This record gives sequence, C-alpha cells and structure tokens, in this order.
Amino acid sequence: MIIDFHSHILPRMDHGSSSLRESARQLRTMREMGIELAVATSHFYPSAHILETFCEKREAAAERIQTLNKAERPLLCLGAEVLLCEGMERMQGLEKLCIQGTRILLLEMPLDIWTYRDMETVKHLLAEEYTVVLAHIDRYLDKADALACLMEAGALIQINAKALEKRRVRRLLAEYCHSERLVAFGSDLHNIDMKALLAFSKLPKHLGEIAEQVMDRTEELLAKAVIW
Repeated sequence: MIIDFHSHILPRMDHGSSSLRESARQLRTMREMGIELAVATSHFYPSAHILETFCEKREAAAERIQTLNKAERPLLCLGAEVLLCEGMERMQGLEKLCIQGTRILLLEMPLDIWTYRDMETVKHLLAEEYTVVLAHIDRYLDKADALACLMEAGALIQINAKALEKRRVRRLLAEYCHSERLVAFGSDLHNIDMKALLAFSKLPKHLGEIAEQVMDRTEELLAKAVIW
C-alpha cells in the first residue's frame, strides 16, 4: 500500500488547504499519483492552539471530506503535526493528537538549536509509551548527533519524499534510509505540489527495495488506526 504519512489536506485547518474544493483537488491528485492512504497531519502549535477546539475542528473537517467521492480520494487517517514544547508529556489530552486509534505522535522538532530540555521532552514522551515519529528529518541533517541520540532512545523517523529527488541529499540521507527506524515517507503537502506527489512514484527508482520495506513498516504501524 502506498501511504502518505504527512499531509496538510483538511480544509481550513492550517496553512494547507483553504477550502473543501482545494482539499478535493489535493486528494484527487494524490489518488491519481497512486497514493492509497493519507494521514492528515494538520499543524498543532501548543502555544497557539486549544487542544479541544483543534480536535473538534479536525473532526468537522474530516466529516466534510467524507462528502467527497471515495473513488476519487485516498483513504484517510487523522493525526496532527505537533510542534515540540518543553514539558508536553504532561499536556492533558495529548493522546488526542495521536493518529486516531494509536499512540503514534508525529512530532515537529525546532528548526534551530535542540536544547537538552528538548531532547529530554522527547525521551519523556517515549517513556510515557507514545510512539514518537520525528517529522521530515531531512530538514535536520545538521543535527546528526542529536538525531542519533533520539533514535537510540526509541524515536522513529519520517522523510519527505521530495527531499530524495536530489542526489546530494540522498547521499546525506543514506544512513537514515537504511535504518529500520525509518517508518514512513510524506509529501508534507500544503497545496497542489505535483513535485511532492510525483516524488512518491520515484521512491522505488531512488531507493529500490527499501521503498517497499518502508511502506510495509508504515502499514504495520497504522494497523490499528481509524480509517475514514
């Protein structure tokens, strides 16, 4: 199964889709590119969002997606791309931001310095038995030591398929691509980005059998997820 683990396709949830019409175009294009299941991971910023309001809005957006022709869209899972904040393991209701039906939390790390407290927060989340998947680690290639530390602690990783289009970046990502900690690829789709979606069809070309192995891990990871 071809699974897009990271996308911004729910209408009016963040700076991804601005309307149901745009969501329909995104989903139709994804389906045409062969994507069979998409995880909707709208941005959640702990300093800006109220958790209950976010979840209610996400549910309503998913209900609107349900009005679209199922033959013209991938299946859907609901999650969130949650920006790391110190102490978030103590956030009441944090489990509601996981992919529905699971304890899988897609975590966005800071683009700048990862502090000791940042690292400890991820480790605390792992200790609380969250399955932490670090989003688009292709953005953090300057933090190899910190990434290795979190992976050794149990964190899993996701790579944006589009990042693998560049040979130089593929070389830099080679170690991660061969790691069993790599469990998913994502489009990180915010609009109708054909390059991001076409990159999925090129994964076998760039990675050979590794691409299929990662998709198998994704499918296994999502075995208990709620499907819309």
